[in-house]
Amino acid sequence: MYKFTYDKENFDENNISKNDVYDLILKHQYMIGKILKNKAYYNGEHDIENRVRVSGAPNNRIMCNHAKDISDTASGYFMGNPITYENTGKADIEPLLVAFDKANIDDTDSDLSLDLSIGGVAYEYLYVKEKETNIQSKTLPAENAFMVSDNTIEENELFGVYYWVKKDDKRYKIRFMATVMTQNYIYDIAIIGSGDKETLDKKKQHHFGGIPLIEYQNNKYGIGDFEQQIPLIDTVPFHLQVHMGNRCLYKKYLPGNYLV
Repeated sequence: MYKFTYDKENFDENNISKNDVYDLILKHQYMIGKILKNKAYYNGEHDIENRVRVSGAPNNRIMCNHAKDISDTASGYFMGNPITYENTGKADIEPLLVAFDKANIDDTDSDLSLDLSIGGVAYEYLYVKEKETNIQSKTLPAENAFMVSDNTIEENELFGVYYWVKKDDKRYKIRFMATVMTQNYIYDIAIIGSGDKETLDKKKQHHFGGIPLIEYQNNKYGIGDFEQQIPLIDTVPFHLQVHMGNRCLYKKYLPGNYLV
C-alpha cells in the first residue's frame, strides 16, 4: 500500500498549501484503480462480461460472484457480533459506551469491516453535527480519502484529506472540493481546474486533539480479502486477456476524465 508523505520541516497546520493539496489529490486519483476494480468485482462487474467471441468457441459470460461471497463471509465472521468492551482499570467507561451508542458505532464498525475486506483499506471520519455536541462517526470511501505522514522513520501522521468532484454543467466547470484535517484544524477547500486555486473557504478548530480521520488497513500491505483470487475468479484464457487488455477494461473506473 502506497504511503503519502510530506516534508515535516515545511508543514505548518496553520498555513496549508492549497497547491500541495491539489497535487496530492491528483496523485491519489491515479492510484485508486485497484480499489475501484475490487469494488467493481464485489458488485459483480467481472472481466468475463467483456469476453469476446472467438471463432469456433462459445461466448459464455456466466458470472459467479465469489468476490462478494469471500468478503461477506470474512466480514461476517469478523463483525457478526458487535464489539464488546470490558473495563480492566479503574476508569468509568460508561460515558464512552453511551457516546458509542449515540454515534451508532456498531454500524460504522460493520461498514469499516466490509470496506477493509473489499479494498484493503478503510477510513473513519469523526465529526460533530452542526448545532449539536454529540460526536458522530462515518465511513468514507477509500477512493476519496487518504492520509499523509511525515517523511521521517516514524511516519507520524500530519493530516488527512477527503475530497470529491463537484460538476457545474452550466458553466462547464469541474472542481475538487476537499476537506483537510490536521491535529487541530479542519480546512474546507475548493479548487477549480489546474492552476486556478480559489481562496480557502473555511478554517475551524475541531477540538478532537488529533486528526479526526482514521485510516485502517486490512493487513500490512493493504490487500483485500479476495484481491489475489481475482485471476481464479476470472478464469479467462490468456489469449483473451491479451486481446482485451486488462488495463483498458478498468480505464472506465479511473477518474481521469475529471482532471482539468
